Amino acid sequence: MNSASNSDKERTSSSDIINTDPISIDHYKRLETSSLSNCTSLLNRSFVNTWWETAKKSVENHQIIISHICEEAATKNKLEEYICIENIGPFEKDLSGWKINAGSDGQNYIFPDSEVLASGDSIKIYTLRRSKYSFKSKTPLWNNRGDTGLLFNASGKEVCRFTYGQDAAEIVYISEIQYDGIQGRGEADEYAEITNYGNAIADISHWRVTAGKDQDFIFPASTLLLPGKSIRVYTNTIEPKSGGFSFGRKSAIWNNKKDSGKLYDNKENFVSELSYSDGKITVSS
Repeated sequence: MNSASNSDKERTSSSDIINTDPISIDHYKRLETSSLSNCTSLLNRSFVNTWWETAKKSVENHQIIISHICEEAATKNKLEEYICIENIGPFEKDLSGWKINAGSDGQNYIFPDSEVLASGDSIKIYTLRRSKYSFKSKTPLWNNRGDTGLLFNASGKEVCRFTYGQDAAEIVYISEIQYDGIQGRGEADEYAEITNYGNAIADISHWRVTAGKDQDFIFPASTLLLPGKSIRVYTNTIEPKSGGFSFGRKSAIWNNKKDSGKLYDNKENFVSELSYSDGKITVSS
C-alpha cells in the first residue's frame, strides 16, 4: 500500500490541542456508583467525593467551545452576524466574567454575573441586536473573508480558539493521499487526508476536496476540524473514526503513478494541493 504524505509540516503538540470531545455524564455516574458500592468507610467515601470533584473540574475546563461564527447575516442587516458558544460537556457552567474577543482590542463581549450555560445549550452573541447577548457594536466585527474568535475564562485564560475562511486556510492542508488501496479493483479504501496543523478549531463546512474533473467531495455544514487532528475522505468507504466521509465512487479515483488533490474553501478560494509523481511529493498552499 503506497501513499503520498506531507511529512514536512510539524503537527501540533498534544499540549496545544483543545479537547472538545463530548464526555458522557453517565460514564462518570457509573464510575461513581461503582466506587461507592465498594466503600465501607467514611474515609473511602470522602476520597471518592474528592475524586468526583476533581474529575468534574477537569471536564469543565474543556466543555465550553466556540461552535460557529456566522460572518454573513441572514438578513440585510450586517450587524445580525453572531458568534455561538456551546456547552458540549455533561455539567452546567458558570460563565460569569468570561470574555469573547473578535480579534482586535476593544472587540470584546463579557458575560454578566450569574450567567450559567446548561449542558447541551448554546448562546449566540450578536454584533448589534436588541438581545441580552450583544457586542453592541455599530460596525461589523467578523470579516467575511476569514477571521478568528477567542474565548477566555474568568481568569483570563484562553479556553477556545475558532477560525474560518482565509484564517483557517493558513493552518489546514491536504496531508496525505493514500492512492493505492487494497479493497478490490475499485480500491474503495483510497483516501485523501486533511489535517489541522494549528491551535484553533477550523470550520471547514462546505469546503471542497477534488481529485479531478467530476471527482469532488464537499464537507457538510458544521464540519469542525479540531487542532492537531486529521480527517479522511475515502473513495468508497465509510470510516466513522476518521470522520465518516466518502467520495462515494465505485471505481478508483487516485492514479497510482501520478496525480494531485486540491482543497478549496467554502468560497472556492484555493487552500492546498498535494501532488505526487513516481514517489516525488509536492505540496503547495
